[in-house]
Amino acid sequence: MAPATKAGPGEQVALGRARAKAYARRKRRYLLLTLALWTGIALLVQWGVLFYLEHLVTGSGKIQEQDIVIPRKKIGFREEYSLPVRGELGLFSLSYDASYFAFTDEEGLKVYSLKDEKIVYEWRKDKEPLTYRGDDKKYYEKNPQEYPEGARVTYLKWLPDRNMLIYALEWRPSGSGPVNIDLITSDPKGVAKRMVHSFKGWAKGTRVKDLALSTMTNLVYVLLETPSKKDFLYKVDIMNTMTLLTSGSLGEIEVASRDGSLYVEVFAGPGRVSINYIASGSGNVRLLTSTVTGKSYRLLGTDAEGNLYVGTGDGDIDTVYRAVVERETKSYARKVYVPRDEVYRQETVTYTTATLHGIEEVFTLPAPALREKLFVAADGTIALFDWPEKGKVTFFSSFGVREKELQLEDGEWQFMPVNKYICVVNRQGEKYRLVVYDPKQKKEK
Repeated sequence: MAPATKAGPGEQVALGRARAKAYARRKRRYLLLTLALWTGIALLVQWGVLFYLEHLVTGSGKIQEQDIVIPRKKIGFREEYSLPVRGELGLFSLSYDASYFAFTDEEGLKVYSLKDEKIVYEWRKDKEPLTYRGDDKKYYEKNPQEYPEGARVTYLKWLPDRNMLIYALEWRPSGSGPVNIDLITSDPKGVAKRMVHSFKGWAKGTRVKDLALSTMTNLVYVLLETPSKKDFLYKVDIMNTMTLLTSGSLGEIEVASRDGSLYVEVFAGPGRVSINYIASGSGNVRLLTSTVTGKSYRLLGTDAEGNLYVGTGDGDIDTVYRAVVERETKSYARKVYVPRDEVYRQETVTYTTATLHGIEEVFTLPAPALREKLFVAADGTIALFDWPEKGKVTFFSSFGVREKELQLEDGEWQFMPVNKYICVVNRQGEKYRLVVYDPKQKKEK
């Protein structure tokens, strides 16, 4: 075999160029194949997405039955809603965080979700409660008891710290018999309901005048007004045990969120109103009374720090005061006779009492205001409605500084002291419109 000859310099250069061209051709083919592959993958993905969207629009009925949520109409510091009211609007209440709106109409009690803009719970006068589930299928659930014809909701209110509704349901076993009033708590969708207490055998015309709940102790305070105008203030604990606290001519009641203190207005005669602290185990403690100070005080509210706000004036409120109330727990020993053992045993009785530590003037209004149009928020802000003119609400700080003024639309309004939300309901023809204001937000220009 002839020995291999070594390539010369010229042949080596030509061989290198040939190899480089072959490598470049292989690289171009590889890039073209890669590009074609990814293009095919992209087309497949795009086709799959389009097929799914087409199926979503024209496919099974389950997908078509999904809720269509209409966005809320937000205009700066307010939001508007159209309410599904049948006939005349009765009672109404906005939840503490403005998520739900409860109201009564000719059909019964309804809870409206402001987020989803639909009814989520309904208690019908003529039927058992009607509940709406996520798929919007309606079903009847068992009442706490079977209510006879004529049963109706006469009071409703959201709890101050959670989305839990408490309402009074009035009914009579017979057409002309005594009145029974059931207090019921319910979550917004009517799933978790509880009978708080049933007031049985009251005279026709008896109603829940006011209601307050202590978030510290879970005690419910109920103020009943009778046809004789004599009021009864009851305490109901978590075991449904009812205790009469006081009776007479009573006005506003207020529970301090900080420590659960209960205050009540007591009318002792023309121009004589006292502010009493209801102490556990020791009766009423008069904190402010016109016979002592020469002023007729009216209860306005409390703030998150436990301060008590009162107003004075000749009929209307012209001056606002802030009072500091000190609570004290005391105890004493007493002997109790036990007939079965024929002996006396000693027991310790513990009770709370309160004293007025001090009172200071917050501010004097340039013009008097109605008591029912003045409110105290949790942070001490004072809201004055229809002041200085109808349709306006003016906010003062806890030190009496005028902070903000809002122009409200015409209609019935309600104020939520916890978050300072304001709701206004008005009627336009056969439709009702709800406007929710959040004074904490700035108005858009």
